[in-house]
Amino acid sequence: MRPLLIAFLCSLSAAPAAGSSPFDAPVLDVRPRIFLRRDDGFEGLTVAKLRERVRAPEFAAAGAREKWRARPPGRAILWLLDGKDEDRDAAVAGLGKMDASGGSWSDRGPALMELAALFDWLHDALDEAARKEIIARIEKNADDAVAHVRQGRAPFFYSRTPGALAGLAVAGLSLHGVSPKAEEYLRAFREFGVHEYFKAYEWVDGAATGATYTMFYTYWDLPSICAAWWSATGRNPADWIRAEQGDWLNDIVRFYLWYMRPGFAFTHINDQFRGDWDSHDEFCQGLDIASYVARNGFGRAWSARWLGRFGAALYHSEYAHTLIFRDPSLQAAALTDLPLAELFGRESCGYGFFRSAWPAEGEPDTATHVFFRCGDPLDVHGGVAAGEFQVFRRAPLAARGGRYGNYDSPPDQYHRNCISANVVLFTDPAQPGDRGDQHTRRGLKSDHATWRQWLDIRERNGLDVATITEWRVAAQEARCRADLTKANPPAKCAHWTRELVWLRNTHLIVLDVVETARDGIRAQWQLHLPRAPEIGAGLVTVNNRAPDKRWADECLQPGNVEGRLFCRTLLPLDYTLILHADGKAEAFDAAGRSKGPVDGNRHHFEHGKNVVQVEPNPAAPRMLFLHVLTAVDASESRAPAASFRRASPGRIEVDVEGASAAFDVPAWAERKPGDSD
Repeated sequence: MRPLLIAFLCSLSAAPAAGSSPFDAPVLDVRPRIFLRRDDGFEGLTVAKLRERVRAPEFAAAGAREKWRARPPGRAILWLLDGKDEDRDAAVAGLGKMDASGGSWSDRGPALMELAALFDWLHDALDEAARKEIIARIEKNADDAVAHVRQGRAPFFYSRTPGALAGLAVAGLSLHGVSPKAEEYLRAFREFGVHEYFKAYEWVDGAATGATYTMFYTYWDLPSICAAWWSATGRNPADWIRAEQGDWLNDIVRFYLWYMRPGFAFTHINDQFRGDWDSHDEFCQGLDIASYVARNGFGRAWSARWLGRFGAALYHSEYAHTLIFRDPSLQAAALTDLPLAELFGRESCGYGFFRSAWPAEGEPDTATHVFFRCGDPLDVHGGVAAGEFQVFRRAPLAARGGRYGNYDSPPDQYHRNCISANVVLFTDPAQPGDRGDQHTRRGLKSDHATWRQWLDIRERNGLDVATITEWRVAAQEARCRADLTKANPPAKCAHWTRELVWLRNTHLIVLDVVETARDGIRAQWQLHLPRAPEIGAGLVTVNNRAPDKRWADECLQPGNVEGRLFCRTLLPLDYTLILHADGKAEAFDAAGRSKGPVDGNRHHFEHGKNVVQVEPNPAAPRMLFLHVLTAVDASESRAPAASFRRASPGRIEVDVEGASAAFDVPAWAERKPGDSD
C-alpha cells in the first residue's frame, strides 16, 4: 500500500469527514421508523408504498405473503399492511419469544436488528409491561455489542464486527425516546462504525473478501444500517458515502454484479459454504437492500434476473421479511451499459474481473467470465492465493481446487492456500511435503477495534505482498500487471510478476516472469480443471457443463450447453507438463506425447482432482510462462491460432486470431540458453 494513502486514510479515521453527515442527523419521533414509515412524505419505503408494491407480479412469484405468515417479522408486515388482529397478535407473541443472545456477533447482530425493528413496528400495539421487558432485552444485547466493538473482539474483515455494529445502530435508532441508553449506542456506532469500520469497505471498494460469509452477513449488515438510518432520520446516507467514503455502498452492488457468474453461480473465492450453483435462500437480500438505498438500477436489473433463476426459492421464509426492499419503482438499468472489466481494491485485495458481454434484457447470460486476484490476504475466509485466476463459460473451466470444510484440517489447508489455485507454485524439493504456500497469513485473525490498529497489524505481519503496477481498460483490451514477488517466501522466489490481458473480450493472455531464489527451487505454472483434459501439442483442452436445473423464467435460462477451454502454452518452448488425474501423475512433452508416469505432488493426489503443472525443460532459475486461454461453447472444436514474436528488445507481441497485445519482458529473456549475463 502506498505510504501517502495510508497516511490519508489514517487522517480520515482521526476525525469525522467534513460536511453534513447523515449519521449526525437527529432521530425523528415517528413510529414505525426502522426500514419503513407510515407518513407519505418520506422518500423511501412507506406502508402505503409497500401495500401497492406487494401487488406486483414479482412478489407473487417470490411467494411473499405466504412466506410472511411463517415468522413474526412477516406477521408484523402483514398487520401493517392489512390491519388484521390475528397478524398483530401473532407478531406480538413472536416478539415476546425473540432472543439475540448467544453465539457470535455474525448471527447475534442480525438477530438484534430484527428484534429492534420488530419492537419499533409493534411499538403502538404493546402494553407498557411488554414494552419495558423488550426494551430491557434490547438494551442487554446492545450493551454486549458496544463491548464487542470497543474492545475489538474480532478482525474487521470477519463478519462479527459488522454484525455488532448493525445491531447496536438499529437498537439505538429503535430505542430513541424510550431508553436513556439509545444515544450511547448511536455514539458508539458513529465512533467505531462511521469513523473506523467504514474505512475498511472504502479500502476494498466494497469487495467481499470473506467470500460467501461476507455476502451472507456483511452485505446484509452494512446496507441495513443505511436503510434504517434513512427511515429513522429522513437522511439517505448513500450520497454522503459516495462523496466522502469512496462509494462503498454502491460498490457492494457492483461486486454482486461481478461476483455472481452467468447462471448465478458463485465465483469460487475460497471459503464457500454452498455449492457453486446454490445461490438461493438468502444471498439476494443484501443486493436488494443495497440497491434500494443506493438507488442503483443495475442492482435492480440483476435482482430481477436472480428471481428469474430461482422464483419462489430465491428467498427462504426465514428471510422473507427482507423482500420489502425489492423496489419495483426503481428503474432497472441496462446491463449492457456496464464495462467488461472491473477492479476492486487496487491497494488491498486486488480482485479483478473480465467479461465477454453482459446480457440484454430478457436474454440469457452466456458470457465468458474471468476472475483474478492480484492483491493481499485480508480474511482467512478469503484464502491466500495472490495471482490466481479462474475462467468460466457455461460452467467452471479453469477452476479452484479442493473444497471448504473442517476448518484447518489438511483438506481445508489445501483449499485455502495457493496450491489449490491457478498460480505459479514455488516449492523446495529438499523440504519433504512442501506445499508451496505463499508467504503469510499471519495476523489475519488478530482482533482490532480501529482502522489504525488494522494497519499496524498489516505492517507488523508483512501483509502488503502484492502490488498492481498497471490497470488499464480500453475497448478491445483490458490489462492488469502485478508484482507478486513478496507473496512468496524469499528463500524460494526472487521475482514473480503476472500480467493478464483480456484481448478482444475473448482471449485471456497470461504472462509470468519468474526467477527462483536459487537453483533447485521448482517453479511450476499450475492449472486446476474440473475434469481430466485432453493433452495435445502445446495445448490443453477441457469441457464442462452446468447442472441441468429448471429456471423460473425459461427465457433467461442459458440452456444446457457444454463449455470448452483451450489453454495454449507459447512459452517455454520446451517444457514438461505433469497431469494429476484419477490419483495418478503422468508427464507429457511439449508435443503432447506421454513420457510415462511420474511421482507427482502428493497434496494434489490427496486433496485435489485434475491439475496441470508446466515447468521448463531443462530446469532453469529464470523463465517466462506465456499462455493463451480461450473459453468457447463446446460446439467450437478448433482452438484459436496463437503465436508470439519478439517485436523489439525487451518487448514481445502475442497474436491471437489476428488481434495482438504487446508485453515488456526483462533483458535476460532475450538471451539464448548458454549466453552469459
